[in-house]
Amino acid sequence: MAKPNTVGIHHITAISSSPDENVDFYQRVLGLRLVKQTVNFDDPQTYHLYYGDAAGTPGTILTFFPWERMPSGRSGAGMIVSTAFAVPHDALSYWVKRLNGTGIEVRKAFRFGEPVLDFKDPHGLPIELIGTENTPSISHWIESPIDAVHGIKGFHSATSLQARIEDTQTLLTHSMGMVLHASEKNRYRFKMNGASSAGQYLDVVVERTAPKGRLGTGS
Repeated sequence: MAKPNTVGIHHITAISSSPDENVDFYQRVLGLRLVKQTVNFDDPQTYHLYYGDAAGTPGTILTFFPWERMPSGRSGAGMIVSTAFAVPHDALSYWVKRLNGTGIEVRKAFRFGEPVLDFKDPHGLPIELIGTENTPSISHWIESPIDAVHGIKGFHSATSLQARIEDTQTLLTHSMGMVLHASEKNRYRFKMNGASSAGQYLDVVVERTAPKGRLGTGS
């Protein structure tokens, strides 16, 4: 039997409200390419928006279902509670200025030896930009409002919130072939096996009293 092997995050899907506001933020502010616009196979009245690099490379794709009438979601146990993109380490000051200039409040942190910018999109979805010395190789979108020097380089990681680590760790390591790479306090970082590809990490934050999450806009 072949050993399980997960090479990286392929894509992440979230829920937004207004599709126009969603496109404006992810394309104009974050500089991602709207790779394609299709519909939800289970609900053809709903758009499905795909953002990524110029080529739609796996590890760069963030997709959204815009449901304008849906209530806001609530982060909680059993959910992905943050999506992190990789950017060049030296680009963080550029991003602080850019985001602040559009009225977005940015919080700074430091995690596993890397600087982190933490903010929310217009519909409340938690987003992070993590400065790293070894950014993945992606296909830069030449029409992006952000140049290749400062631009997003695909996913860095995603963060899952769980009430306990034991079952999640067994799933990630035994069934998916990840390894426990590092830990800080109640945060555990698992690494995938894709070498230089984007989206190599999954962080698991453990909060034993965390409420159960609720799907909605911004989740």
